[in-house]
Amino acid sequence: MVGDHYRHTHECQDLDEAVERGREALRHTPPDSERLPARLDAFGLHLSLRYDVTGAAADLHAAIDACRGAVRAAPAETPEAASYRARLAGLLVKRHRATGDGAALDEAVQLVRGESQPLPGPGRDGVLDRHAEVLHAQYRRTGLADVLHDALALYRQAAEERRARRGNPTALAHALSRLGNALHDHGADSSRADHPDRRPAEPPSLREAIAAHREAVAVSAADDPQRPGYLRDLARSLRERARRTGRPEALDEAIALLREAIETARPAQGVRSGMLAHLTAALLERQQHTAGEAPETKLLPEAYAFAETAARNAAGAPHELIRLHRTLAELATATGRHQEAAAAYGRAVALLPQVVPHRLPGSASEAQRDEGTRGLAADAAAAVLAAGGPDAPARALELLERARGTLLTRVLGLHDEEDALRDAAPHLASRLAELRTALAAAPAEADRRHRLAQQWDAVLAEIRRLPGLDGFRKPPRLAALRPAAAGGPVVTVTTSPLRCDALVLTTGGVAAVPLPALSHAEAENRAAGFAEAWHTAESPEAAPAERRAAQAYLRTTLEWLWDTTAAPVLTHLAETSAHPAAPAASPRVWFSATGPLALLPLHAAGHHTDPDGARSVLDRAVPSYTPTVATLAAAVRAASRPSARPRPAAPLVVALPHTPGFAARPGAAAEARTAEARFGPDTVLLGDEEATRARLLAALPHSSRLHFAGHAVADPTRPHGDRLILHDRPLTVAEISRLRLTGGEFCYLSTCATARPDRLPDGGVPLGAAVHLAGFGQVVAPLWPVADAIATTTARLFHSSPHATPAHALHQAVRALRADAPSQPNRWAGHVHYGP
Repeated sequence: MVGDHYRHTHECQDLDEAVERGREALRHTPPDSERLPARLDAFGLHLSLRYDVTGAAADLHAAIDACRGAVRAAPAETPEAASYRARLAGLLVKRHRATGDGAALDEAVQLVRGESQPLPGPGRDGVLDRHAEVLHAQYRRTGLADVLHDALALYRQAAEERRARRGNPTALAHALSRLGNALHDHGADSSRADHPDRRPAEPPSLREAIAAHREAVAVSAADDPQRPGYLRDLARSLRERARRTGRPEALDEAIALLREAIETARPAQGVRSGMLAHLTAALLERQQHTAGEAPETKLLPEAYAFAETAARNAAGAPHELIRLHRTLAELATATGRHQEAAAAYGRAVALLPQVVPHRLPGSASEAQRDEGTRGLAADAAAAVLAAGGPDAPARALELLERARGTLLTRVLGLHDEEDALRDAAPHLASRLAELRTALAAAPAEADRRHRLAQQWDAVLAEIRRLPGLDGFRKPPRLAALRPAAAGGPVVTVTTSPLRCDALVLTTGGVAAVPLPALSHAEAENRAAGFAEAWHTAESPEAAPAERRAAQAYLRTTLEWLWDTTAAPVLTHLAETSAHPAAPAASPRVWFSATGPLALLPLHAAGHHTDPDGARSVLDRAVPSYTPTVATLAAAVRAASRPSARPRPAAPLVVALPHTPGFAARPGAAAEARTAEARFGPDTVLLGDEEATRARLLAALPHSSRLHFAGHAVADPTRPHGDRLILHDRPLTVAEISRLRLTGGEFCYLSTCATARPDRLPDGGVPLGAAVHLAGFGQVVAPLWPVADAIATTTARLFHSSPHATPAHALHQAVRALRADAPSQPNRWAGHVHYGP
């Protein structure tokens, strides 16, 4: 009864009383009582409601425990048991959203998929709704269209059943809102980026989403505390309609709806900052539709005023605050406030550690898909450069490194500072994780949010007093990055809709080289086109004319990369005497690219059919890559330290000419012989049936050098799951990282079936870079899938090179391959080097 009263009053004291009464009732309920399942379920419900208000992680965990108890205590085939399982599944989804725990979502999916059909009658609509929520969350994690299709079917059934009953408009509005959000996702993803230069059409699912959201608003009561959220969601879909169709009236309606949502939202709900961010973005979009014409000239100042007010009174989940500060930065840029834009981007980047959960087994946080963080690092660096100042290049690089390092650790699930903290002070690691979860839940009371933020700062201060952790979660400073340039300049290329630049780090400092001929939009188009052309050029099924056209596209893209990016950088280096111009000097240069350029071969940029070779990176330098500047600096420091190994480690060769489920790799056996001849007689060989996951895991900690010839898979939906394919089971990069391979000196990956996406998630890197980050000081790997014969020839040339350093040996091998087929880049441009 008290819980029912709370649903009408939304008074927290009623909720506290419901929780305490439920706890007292359970204390007096015998374990064999038939009332136990229902009481556990009700107790879990009230704890869950209190978690929604306070964000206290303990309430969520206790709610899950209570609902697990209800599921165990109820006879499995009863209608009530199906309802209990559905509530448990919904709570597990909440845990997944708050922490990124993929195991929680996996358990929820198993509960839903294992449910017998048809579902029981009593409470069926609620069960359908929770099942749909689970599948919707699974879709957001995996992007699998079939999963979203199943979720939509369940959402529709739940809405239809509630519509037919006509007795509970609040429940109907809730179901319609969730249906609308799932339809919005379907519409937003259905034709994403097929033709980035063309305005996408409005899909039917988006029209249906708008209709569902309109109905949710229409049936909800004026005093329903969820109604502002329904208005916000309708406005979001109308903004998507405007983006796709160019209809300004859709934006006008969205702006009016957002104003109403802000006016009617309860201050304690903690959603106003997110709504203000939506409103400011909508006002900015409306201004862009008018192109500054007189009727709308006040929109930008008004939008900036809204965003500034929201940022000043910032309250909400960190991911919402990131979106808010980013919107403020975009508005500041649009109104010429470049200093304010740089400051706002800096605040957004500083919040990333609170958003990014530490990795969990099987986790893939929804934050990874959040538009609020996509492209944030490059945009922040671009804003700092636009603001100007003598130290702008150094500040831009520091900010870029801070953002990319945080996102990269999150996406790949690699060993990082929090692993070191867990070893040194597990209680502080647990406390930090609890605070991150609580902050992510966006607790409603402003005082509680501020207390959590203060506690976060206090825990960080305590951690930084520990030996060896004084720099914990601090942004990298230039002094710590400078060692990366000990062997030559490090070039970080940033692409942003704001501007494109190369940040060139040398031992003398950082310089910014503007790249006016490079655009973010064209880079995205080129990356997608290059992936398709490379696949066609390598495909034996493609017609000869198609392969010739694909080769032509590859060549023109390499020429475009030279003209827009590599040439300005190398010219700058030659003019500043930081880089010799003479080809005979063979100077080193490292590339670190962001966004779409991370999928393009900067090392192969050039006009390779020129007779003198003057316009080519390969003829001017020995190129290498690094995921981040900080990664290279750490690798340089590690390489300079004496080895702590008590005895020499045996080299390891893994060769799988025949891998179950994959195409044969006849060249793998030849590669094994070549690598074994280079490594020496102590080499350990694992071939075919011997190349099992357990044996490789056992051998890696005792091997300083590795040559792997077989297959690998790079998974763009779960980058932490990038994996080497072995005879029995795959081995993921995250699992290699957990081995902490302090003695891993060199790894040669010769993988022919490595899948390549046409874009990487923010913080994502190619597979070779991931293996480098996982513990190998230097790595040679294909950036793109290469044919078995080319992989075998490249490995033979590499291992037979007289050069002692991997970078120079690969450079010589690539130049030799290019000499035979300069107009066919897929024959020689596939392999790259990572490390010092």
